[in-house]
Amino acid sequence: MLYKKVKCYYQNGLPIWCGNWPQDRPMPENVTETTCDAIVGPDGRLHHWANYADFRRSLYPSIGDQLDAIFKMIAYMADHGIDVGPDGKAWLEKIRKIKEMYPKAP
Repeated sequence: MLYKKVKCYYQNGLPIWCGNWPQDRPMPENVTETTCDAIVGPDGRLHHWANYADFRRSLYPSIGDQLDAIFKMIAYMADHGIDVGPDGKAWLEKIRKIKEMYPKAP
């Protein structure tokens, strides 16, 4: 995907168009024009984002999935003899206890 700044048109505070306004369409009343961030999707269409940070944030896995990956990484390290430090050990023990007490539902 490609990120770029484009013209955005708003009516009553809501985005109604990203990109150049079509010349064959009359401009509605109460429309404001500004520059906004947009993503060019694989289909070639523009997708509106309020800002680049929101777009970038949307690409990351959920916080829960990130924390689970960190847990698995630290557990793997500890299980293979790598010292994860006292804080890592304490955190790992706490998470393991919770996972044992409350396993995932099938």
